[in-house]
Amino acid sequence: MTSADYPTKDSVWPDDSNFIFLKGIEEICAHVSEHSLWELIKKGPPEGKGFMLWSHPDVNKLYDIADDNGHSGMSSAFLLRHVQYIARHGFDAWKDYRRPKPKVKPKTTKHKAKIRKVKRKK
Repeated sequence: MTSADYPTKDSVWPDDSNFIFLKGIEEICAHVSEHSLWELIKKGPPEGKGFMLWSHPDVNKLYDIADDNGHSGMSSAFLLRHVQYIARHGFDAWKDYRRPKPKVKPKTTKHKAKIRKVKRKK
């Protein structure tokens, strides 16, 4: 993945005031870009450990950034999973992933409607 796939200070972030994690993700991405940590985040924690249990100096700094935004250990790990998604799939793919999907009402097929009518007649 090229650096063009990662967010920069000029990137347009989603305008979603309901997503409380957005500011933290944006600040962590800025730090990751500034210190060239994308490959580290892409690889992720060692086998058997999550971000919460990973004692790595660079990751600890990312936790400090999340903590400054009022996040606990669990929500900080959640932020880092979003940043990892960006590292693995790209910023545009993350924005598509984050975009709310329209709710689609399932259609009733004619076959199911006939079965219901038969059941009602009994």
